[in-house]
Amino acid sequence: MMRQMRQNTKIILWIVVVSFVLTIFAVWGMDLRTGSSGQDPSILGRVNGVAITRAHYQAVYEQLASEYRALSPDGQLSYSQLDLIQKQTWDNIVIAILTDQQIEKLGITVTDEEILNFLRTTPPPEIQQYFMDEEGNFDYQAYQRALNNPEADWTSLENLARQRIPRLKLNQYLAVQVHVSNDEIRQAYEEEYTKITFQYVEIPIETEDVEGYEPTEEEIQTYYNEHLDEYTDDEKASLEIVKIDITPSPSDVDDILYTLGVIRSQILSGEEFATLAQTYSEAPTGKEGGATGWIGEGQRDPKVIETLASLDDGGISEPVEAADGYYILQRIEARTGEDGSSEFSANEIFIKLRAGSATTDSLLVLANDLQEKAQSVGLREAAKANNLEVLVPKPIYQNFPLEDIGFVPAINEFAFSNEKGSLSRVLRDETHYYICQLMDRIPATPKPIAEVREGISKTMANEHKKKIAWRKADGLHRQSGIIGFAAAAEAHNRESQTIDSLRVNDSGEPFGPRSAIAKTALSLNLREISPPIEWIGSYYVVQLMSRSAVDEDDFRKNAPTISNRLYQEKIQRYIAYWYENLEKSSNIEDYRSSLL
Repeated sequence: MMRQMRQNTKIILWIVVVSFVLTIFAVWGMDLRTGSSGQDPSILGRVNGVAITRAHYQAVYEQLASEYRALSPDGQLSYSQLDLIQKQTWDNIVIAILTDQQIEKLGITVTDEEILNFLRTTPPPEIQQYFMDEEGNFDYQAYQRALNNPEADWTSLENLARQRIPRLKLNQYLAVQVHVSNDEIRQAYEEEYTKITFQYVEIPIETEDVEGYEPTEEEIQTYYNEHLDEYTDDEKASLEIVKIDITPSPSDVDDILYTLGVIRSQILSGEEFATLAQTYSEAPTGKEGGATGWIGEGQRDPKVIETLASLDDGGISEPVEAADGYYILQRIEARTGEDGSSEFSANEIFIKLRAGSATTDSLLVLANDLQEKAQSVGLREAAKANNLEVLVPKPIYQNFPLEDIGFVPAINEFAFSNEKGSLSRVLRDETHYYICQLMDRIPATPKPIAEVREGISKTMANEHKKKIAWRKADGLHRQSGIIGFAAAAEAHNRESQTIDSLRVNDSGEPFGPRSAIAKTALSLNLREISPPIEWIGSYYVVQLMSRSAVDEDDFRKNAPTISNRLYQEKIQRYIAYWYENLEKSSNIEDYRSSLL
């Protein structure tokens, strides 16, 4: 068993390397020397002077990609997913380095005694899997015997503990910054369990009449100046792009037709259609042996329905071309549907037509040659020499799609992480290669007041409506304290509504769960009337009519669970806040766009 553990040490550490905060993120491949540059092609970036090596980045990337592939039904990843993995890889490494730096800054250390206690009392999950009994449970005694074996080499496990314990201590340091009060626990309990009955009056904002209201130019200018951030055009990037379509070649069509021809021959030779469908078909029905159930017009490509109509029961089709691939079909049975159209029960094998490796490789060579030539003569001249069009879409905002192209994460990342004039490497998505030149980075600038005047005028009119509605709601609230809630509602020509036996967390009508209306009602004393509450386009005035008594025994029973839930929620928010501020205050240099 110990030999097996030593053989699996690298696997264990790979599992560990991509974990976050509570688990270790190993520092393999990090160059701790400081310095400038980014010119070294083996260094992809720096975090407060700590270098991120290409080898480390690639290792973490491959591990993450492997985990994503394991979750994919067909084991394949789209280029959008690969872009996401690249971002996650970078973020994980940055967070890991920042974590190590904070551990050092806070003086967090680990003693041999802490390591021994950790290994004896908290065996890592990566180790527990090697000490399972026949029922699949962790065998603690077997683990202790192995731990006490003087001939066993536990160096790797000790190193794992030496790296993990400081992170646990850091997490404890962050956790003690969080506190959940008794009042918070009680409020959460009451929101979940206390039933309230309350009356309310609604004053809609939109129905208020502001006809004749027209803000002056001076008022518009003042509003514009006070809300300038709302009328600022975000940063944009201007690009010129050469797009090379990755489309199947005639040889790709020949390949798929040959494959389907072989499959058809196997079916005709007596092999089970279902077995071949499970092996080859890319249709959702493949897992079920290719059975389609009853299908008709509109449920498959028209050519599929036409072919089924032409077959006899039991007949096997030649390869049938559809919009995105080819089918082999077996008709089982035909019938006339309720609307008089033909319906068919069939078996299908579908293979998607896609560009093969020879096609994509040849197109990539073209794209790389174009990119290399563009470095010396410019993208326009390089494209012209290859009879390729240069696309000039409208300037784009970050994380927005390109005109006539759509959203390509790699292009967006390039556009907003490089300087004017930069030329991209060859980028791609599922169906295209791209070479881009960044023509301009247009900084965020306030929009001219003439451009937003009409919008400001409408906004001010809506604000005026809100003021009118609030004054009416406030007047009703004040008068309720004198003549009563129902009488005040009647005096204001408003109808009061009653909500009976509602819990704040209930999802019932008309407000939905955790609405400001219900939470305010819960906070009131019996018969107390609330000031105006704004909620989804209206103001509300609420009076609490009754409240169920708190079952103190039940509260004490549920308090620990509620406290733990609130505590975990607060910790998550605090850690995210802590790391966000830590990242903002750090010097993070990213050279990937020029090196990958």
